[in-house]
Amino acid sequence: LVEPVHPVTKVRVRSLNTGTKYEIEVQTKVTGGNVEVQYCGDFAISGIEGTAAPVKISAFGMAGGITGKLLPTGRALDVLDVGGGETIGVSCLDFSRPMVMVRGSDVGMTGLETKTECDNNSSLNERMERIRRQAARLMGMGNVENQTSPKICALFSPRESSQTIRTRYFTDPRHSDLHYALAMTAAQCIAASCLVEGTLSRGLCNEPKLLTGTKEPEDGGREYEISIGHPSGSAQAYITVDPTHPESSDSFLKASYVRTVRPIITGEAFYPLQ
Repeated sequence: LVEPVHPVTKVRVRSLNTGTKYEIEVQTKVTGGNVEVQYCGDFAISGIEGTAAPVKISAFGMAGGITGKLLPTGRALDVLDVGGGETIGVSCLDFSRPMVMVRGSDVGMTGLETKTECDNNSSLNERMERIRRQAARLMGMGNVENQTSPKICALFSPRESSQTIRTRYFTDPRHSDLHYALAMTAAQCIAASCLVEGTLSRGLCNEPKLLTGTKEPEDGGREYEISIGHPSGSAQAYITVDPTHPESSDSFLKASYVRTVRPIITGEAFYPLQ
């Protein structure tokens, strides 16, 4: 469908489900005079065996995709009354996906928990679900008792200088399911939150890394790398912002991350011309 060019082929794609526009950068090689997709490489993803060539995926217009606002409540930090006399601070963002973020220490977590430990902690999952449902109402999403969105995660300060922040991301606390690593939609949301003043993330994180030579990239923004620690290692997300529109949905120009691909099957299909 797309004629490859060397050394990188860029492909623009629009998601029919969400309308999101993506740019995918695929590494290529020249074999016998022909340009082909490069599958082999040394890029590694925490939690996945082996290495392969990197594929960079950039998404545009990610802020407010579901609720219409980067900060659905209009604030970077809210205090929820979750019943039983308990209140807790949360940051609610809608970037790539709606998310509720809590400070891990506020829910009795250390940030060293494994997936198994979290899955087996019924009181923790019940507590996270109460917070998630209450925050969803504040975000204008109504009763989410039978829905998995918004997602929820616990945040922690980094333990390593190479990390920006750490998290434990709950795929679905209703079913006691912590992600063994980190979904990239969640990584992009957490990364964006590290760039918004007043959020819990901003207060816990190391300063996001401004990439060398990208203070004024082609799209007019500044690209930051945010490294997020998770149970299987760490994940990197890249956020490009427009410094002339600070703290607004318009300031977030694109979000990027790197994945790998491998061939699964090859063959031939015949289609009649008449």
